[in-house]
Amino acid sequence: MRADRLVAVLLLMQNRGRVTAADLARELEVSVATARRDLEALSAAGVPVYPQPGRGGGWSLVGGARTDLSGLSATEARALFLLLGPATTDSGAARSALRKLVRALPQTFRADAEAAAGATMVDPTRWGDRERDRPALVDRLQDAVVARRRVRLTYGGRTGERTERLVDPWGLVDKDEVWYLVAGTDRGQRTFRVDRIVAAEATDGRFDRPNEFALDEAWRRVVGEVEAKRSTTSATVLIDTRFAPILRDHFGRHCHPDGRTDDGRARLRVSAPTALDIARTLAGWGFLVEVVDPDAVRAELAHIGAELTARHAVNMSVEVRKLRAVAAPEEENLMATFSQSDDLRNAEFRDVNLRGARFVECDLSGVVMRGVDIAGSDIDAPWLSEDGSVLRVNGVDVAPFVDTELNRRFPGRAERRAADPDGLRSAWAALERTWAATLDRAAAMPAGTVDVTVDGEWSFAQTLRHLVLATDMWLGRAIMELEQPFHPLGLMHTGNDAFDMSVFTTHTPTYAEVLEARADRVSMVRDVLARITPEDLAAARRNPHNPEHPQTVRSCLHVILEEEWEHHRFAVRDLDAIEVGPGA
Repeated sequence: MRADRLVAVLLLMQNRGRVTAADLARELEVSVATARRDLEALSAAGVPVYPQPGRGGGWSLVGGARTDLSGLSATEARALFLLLGPATTDSGAARSALRKLVRALPQTFRADAEAAAGATMVDPTRWGDRERDRPALVDRLQDAVVARRRVRLTYGGRTGERTERLVDPWGLVDKDEVWYLVAGTDRGQRTFRVDRIVAAEATDGRFDRPNEFALDEAWRRVVGEVEAKRSTTSATVLIDTRFAPILRDHFGRHCHPDGRTDDGRARLRVSAPTALDIARTLAGWGFLVEVVDPDAVRAELAHIGAELTARHAVNMSVEVRKLRAVAAPEEENLMATFSQSDDLRNAEFRDVNLRGARFVECDLSGVVMRGVDIAGSDIDAPWLSEDGSVLRVNGVDVAPFVDTELNRRFPGRAERRAADPDGLRSAWAALERTWAATLDRAAAMPAGTVDVTVDGEWSFAQTLRHLVLATDMWLGRAIMELEQPFHPLGLMHTGNDAFDMSVFTTHTPTYAEVLEARADRVSMVRDVLARITPEDLAAARRNPHNPEHPQTVRSCLHVILEEEWEHHRFAVRDLDAIEVGPGA
């Protein structure tokens, strides 16, 4: 610890009168550069030391070679103990040395010196952080550094795989309560995290530390190399100037101002090892931050948002919305959200402005609209084509027109309600061809496209995961009557409490894993259809969502085909939006 060295420097200068930086380096077993900085620190703190250049020169205490601490002024004594006091908090030996120095002072200075020593405390733990314990091996390694004894380490490494190494311990560094060992190895200088060292045994072998080695300089190089690796991916973000200092604190040295936008927001350039690391740091900022580039970071943010929505989404009632508006005035321009608890059946909205409103998974059957402006409205009704469904616009039932147009856009869709085995096999083959072309299209788009969400909907990859789930539900459980048919990568709608969700993975699979699971389920349907008979199609089955509602094998296959075509329509719609770009 530096406090020990500063005390030792003073005692050596008292005993010898004049010393050189090289003398101190040999005595204290540090580099010449470190010894020189210790002398300069004493001088800066007010201790009366001065250098004398030339042959026979060195550093001396003012007043001669035999001066003692009684030569210090009151100001100098206070400065010395303000410097040393905080450094002795965790060292019994340093505290003992400090007490001896106090006793060496003139009686009139002691009270002020003791007060100065206890005037400052250094708490290295940030608010909310867990206090780290000093690793037990630090003292043992320090002894080996001082004694110049080689050490045999058992090291865990990042992956946890243990290796044994024989090293020359050159020095220890405490960085934000994480200790590192800088050592010489047969492959040159290496840095080891002390908390990953499983065991350390000092050997009888000795070593000489390189003459040119200085721990502080070596550590600066290590920090530079590590920080360079931590900034390989960058992004441009926009944020209100009020919050820019907080965001800069989050990213530290990897955040640089880059001017302002026309609307007054701060433009910052942030960096991290990967696009996902940047997205994870920004995700908690919500709408307060906008990522301009690159697309990879935007895609990761969208993916995180979709995952959070899928797992935690709850609709806010009007009352909750009002509370949030009070707590966060910045959000007052957000729309009110009505949940399932808000029963609006048979309500009448007269001369109400609902421009830009969104109705998601709502029951609007039987809704009557008179004298309304619906220009620019976008209706997505997956069940519009079901038997008997009617949608009248200005007195005209448009449902048949919509169905005909979708059949034109997606060849093979019209076969989805085939009633015989050959017709169903043909319908599935057409569907496979359509999906194959769409998968090729997605693969040709920029990296990360499959994880991009549009308007909060599922991403392309998530859509494929849901189709895995749909196949398992209607083929595996309903038709094949398997007790546990679900693939772990299947993606269920939120709020479904009727099934055991523990069978599904909680981590985000790779796109390659999703494609493998999807291909397996497509093949499973193909195999079942290859051997199905008219008698099989008529067999009774239970509805997996509502066992009291009767189904047949044929109707279950129709559900699978409907799910496939509707989600393919969703996927194509979103790929079109991604290609056009935001704001188009």
